[in-house]
Amino acid sequence: MSILFTHPLNRPDLPFNTLTGLVDTDGFTDLPVQFPAQWTDPDFSGTLEKGTPVAHCIPVRREALSLEMDIGEMSPEDAQKAASLKAQIGATPGYYKDHFRRTGDAVADSNAD
Repeated sequence: MSILFTHPLNRPDLPFNTLTGLVDTDGFTDLPVQFPAQWTDPDFSGTLEKGTPVAHCIPVRREALSLEMDIGEMSPEDAQKAASLKAQIGATPGYYKDHFRRTGDAVADSNAD
């Protein structure tokens, strides 16, 4: 298992920026993982308040992916379909949630039209 360490998500208010890195934590066990960061607020002085998040830790499995990817140029039809879907999502509040958000093991609506 590896862990992706990154800046706490949705926390631009923090006076620092944690640098992102992927660590194979099952193989690196002799030392605690360090969280390198850059101070981004030149006016900050003092000590971070107790409980301030310094890193977001996301476990990542290192097993091979068992899916095939189709990478290539979009056809004009695919581009039109994508533009239509983008417009629908923008125009209808909750459209993404109602049609694409996963609920359990299934997608709410396959929207295969």
